[in-house]
Amino acid sequence: MRWYWGLLVPFTAIAAFTCSNDDGSTASEGSGANTAGTASSMGGNIIGQNCDPPCVAPQFCSVTEVCLDAGQCADDADCEQGAECTEQGVCTGCNPPNLLIVLDRSCSMQPSIGNQTKWEIAVGALNKLTTDFKDEIRFGLTLFPDTVAPACQQDAIPIPVGAGNEPAIQALLTGSLSVNDPYFPDMPCVTNIDTAMEQASTEPALNDTERASYVILLTDGQQANCDMNVGDPLTLQVITDLYQNRNVATFVIGFDTGADQAQLNAFAAAGGVPANDMSCNPPCGYYNAADAAALDAALEDIAMQVSCGGGID
Repeated sequence: MRWYWGLLVPFTAIAAFTCSNDDGSTASEGSGANTAGTASSMGGNIIGQNCDPPCVAPQFCSVTEVCLDAGQCADDADCEQGAECTEQGVCTGCNPPNLLIVLDRSCSMQPSIGNQTKWEIAVGALNKLTTDFKDEIRFGLTLFPDTVAPACQQDAIPIPVGAGNEPAIQALLTGSLSVNDPYFPDMPCVTNIDTAMEQASTEPALNDTERASYVILLTDGQQANCDMNVGDPLTLQVITDLYQNRNVATFVIGFDTGADQAQLNAFAAAGGVPANDMSCNPPCGYYNAADAAALDAALEDIAMQVSCGGGID
């Protein structure tokens, strides 16, 4: 186990999750790559070369200086980077976690911060996230308000969580920079956080028992023009249920200064992974992303906590 200390705050895990390959099999990297008595780099370490007598292929010399059969290990350093040596003496790789991004595309995303609109900043940050953590996280994306259902309601999730979704997410987001694109943040001018989170809770991947699952709620404002949908109480109910009953944490990012601190603090506390962001006074429970740099930092911090390349594996 190793703890990752985020760019903003230390992360307290909900629960450690077991790592294994996507197909449930165990990894065998490093098991037969060595020639007898030679060194090989595995996981940033050097496989031992001091076995006496020298190992005979397909055996290899472990860092513990014993000869092992192909597919075995005696220490994490006998495995590829990011994998662990189990009590059974085999390497297991990390199952990339599920992460559904719930993105605010309300009209308030059109104003600028500096020389970019908030929407351009958000698109750039999410494109960077899905590039930097490609294959380390199974991404999905939904946006609110929806473009299909009536105002304040959500239809189907545009990109359900799954492996290899990075190109589809980036294409959708990049296309939405055009004012003629359905996902450009214009109509309807509502902020239906409640039904967006309700929709997110229907994502089948969040029921996955083989890997950890998370949600990111990224919004620049507060519930608006959708009071008939219950509003904050429904949002709190959904986020609480995800965390307490399904072990799915929700990270909350408030983008720009228009975010409602009390509302987002409540959401973050219910989500189980409050940020304790010291840029607020008193500290925010949500990530307080006031500009492009802060948004990039918040997303990277979250991704490092949950991905196979960081956090607890």
